[in-house]
Amino acid sequence: MSNSPISYKVNLLSYSVLAILVSQSITANEKVGTGIQQLPTIILTTEKTDTGYTKSTAKTALPLNISVKETPQSVSVVTRQRIEDQQLKNVTEVAENTTGIIVQKSESNRGNIYSRGFQVDNYQIDGIATPYSTQWSQGEIFSSTDLVDRVEVVRGATGLLTGPGNPSAAINMIRKTANSTEPTANLEVSGGSWNQYHVMGDVANALTEDGSLRGRAVLSYEEGDSFRNKLNKDIFTGLLTAEYDISDRTLLTAGISYQQDDTHSPTWGGLPAVFSNGALIPWSRSTTIAPDWARWETDYTNIFASLRHRFENDWELKASYEYGDRDGHSKLMYLSGAPDPVNGSGVSAGFGQYFTNTTQDTASLQLSGDFNLLDKKHDFALGYQYSNQDFSSDYTPVECSDKATNPWCDVKVSNLFNWDFTDGAQPNWGDRTLYERQNIKQNSFYGVTRWSIAEPLKLILGARLTDYEKSGYGLYTQNYTQQFDHQFIPYAGLVYELTPQLSTYASYTSIFQPQAKKDKNGQYLDPVEGNNYELGIKGSFLDERLNASAAVFKIEQDNYGIKTGEKVNFGQGDEDVYKAIDGSSSEGFEVEVSGRILPQWNITAGYSQFNLEDVDGKKIDPDRPNKTANLFTSYDFTQQFAPLTVGAGLRWQNATHFSVTGGEIKQDSYALIDVMGRYQISPEVALQMNVRNLTDKKSYNISSNQLNFNEPRNVNMMLSYKF
Repeated sequence: MSNSPISYKVNLLSYSVLAILVSQSITANEKVGTGIQQLPTIILTTEKTDTGYTKSTAKTALPLNISVKETPQSVSVVTRQRIEDQQLKNVTEVAENTTGIIVQKSESNRGNIYSRGFQVDNYQIDGIATPYSTQWSQGEIFSSTDLVDRVEVVRGATGLLTGPGNPSAAINMIRKTANSTEPTANLEVSGGSWNQYHVMGDVANALTEDGSLRGRAVLSYEEGDSFRNKLNKDIFTGLLTAEYDISDRTLLTAGISYQQDDTHSPTWGGLPAVFSNGALIPWSRSTTIAPDWARWETDYTNIFASLRHRFENDWELKASYEYGDRDGHSKLMYLSGAPDPVNGSGVSAGFGQYFTNTTQDTASLQLSGDFNLLDKKHDFALGYQYSNQDFSSDYTPVECSDKATNPWCDVKVSNLFNWDFTDGAQPNWGDRTLYERQNIKQNSFYGVTRWSIAEPLKLILGARLTDYEKSGYGLYTQNYTQQFDHQFIPYAGLVYELTPQLSTYASYTSIFQPQAKKDKNGQYLDPVEGNNYELGIKGSFLDERLNASAAVFKIEQDNYGIKTGEKVNFGQGDEDVYKAIDGSSSEGFEVEVSGRILPQWNITAGYSQFNLEDVDGKKIDPDRPNKTANLFTSYDFTQQFAPLTVGAGLRWQNATHFSVTGGEIKQDSYALIDVMGRYQISPEVALQMNVRNLTDKKSYNISSNQLNFNEPRNVNMMLSYKF
């Protein structure tokens, strides 16, 4: 896959545009240096603050032009400055450093993200949902941050803008834009632990003399090994985007982004976690079950365009379209079972080769603005969204002498401790065969109004109406259709401004989420339904340089699917059996502060706590922490004694309890410490060092008897050049 024609075309196009923009930048710099008049800067959109670790506005929760302080939900914004200071390379690393977000990696290339007790299944790019499936994930949560300006995270239910989904969080990756009429560039070269290297170029400039057409190109390449033996990755990422001022009120934006991952010797699942007696197996963190021939190649392509027009009365109409294409090819081996502690027997090896593809067309239209009524100004937005997602997966069975067509041709491991499971020839693969086909269509209308009831009091009322249809079939799956028409999702919020710096709020929305979980008869569970309540207080201080918030929340759900502990073979291997329970709830609170305390001092800190219980008060999913804290702060000493910036951070979680064969494994609470330092060699050149997990704390998670270690201590050095 890495040698496919499309990758060569995209790479060639990317490098060509990058070369053009660089040449334009150099030419512009030369003109400035020789006294020729410099192009004027055209500011298309403005935001009052760009203050390090916070932003004053975010539109992931509501499509209104209001500040974070005026939004009646918990919102975190991970800014570009924070991404660079902490060297957060992908969405997973951003999530690990965000208040109330929990990451559990199930293997080297996949994992799940949780918030408030529920899995995050709403990933967006510029507000448009991007394909994601836990079972067939191709690494979406490892999407590169090289292409994004910031990441917005809204915790709780987000049904008004996203429709069906868990009441966990929405993670919205906001792309870098071509909004500069002056030549700008950011070039980075870095290297670190396990022979990891990364280069990135980000250039932008006007493409016409009057600045009405602007371009931006971002290209990066990363390669390196891992703390796991054998594992090696090559990642290419690119973004080409342009903006064109059709008129002073009409803006056209278009572009393409691309990411290609090629992983050698990835793991499928983790390590067998426990012996048959329930004792934890004392693995080294570098141990791998991946054979030499294992491979996981993925390609992500997104083509996007939007047209935005602002009318004379300042109302705005925006139309957008995005096409996404995800390709994956994997050849993997999986170990299952709990070995005997004496002779190492009791483990089986399974093999799989899969070809997956997901395409998605998404179109949206939105009208927004404000109006006067009874001598007060009110805000309004009305929108339509359409999406059509097609998924296909094929596999090649393993040809075996006894089970020639069995894709799970297991090999019994006689002794796990002297069996070389990392080498050897790969299985003989059979012919490529259909595995599963699936289609999801959604048509949605939404509307929201913010009413100025009194000078300090705002009432937000909104609703979404969604038609949802999911259909599919497979080699082991009968034809099925899940159809839910006219699903009504209301939204209400009340915001009271106590002072110009401080406001309090309350919000409510309902929950609707179709499930892919099956009962013991192989039937899909009914959709999860429920309610999401939140109360909070928010503050914006120091001329909007510092944002602070505190919130309490309660989530009520019916038809919530939990594992029964049984496994049934519905035709494609053993699957977990689920049952629906009513009355499950998650209650908790969150606090966060982020921004710039002093011109040279940035900080972000947060704490989250919740209890996810069934109707009888029994804790659900105790294998995930329900108390987490995060902190990162940096200080620039340039004004004191040297052009030096230093920073330090903390990531903490409470104890977890993993259910395993033979009993339970408890992992005590732990904290990971990160530090950074940056020396500004010149106004354009900087040298930066980041150390993660400074104390080399050993931690892990366990899911389905599979153990995955978190990263040991690692170091990264980066040299950057900006102008």
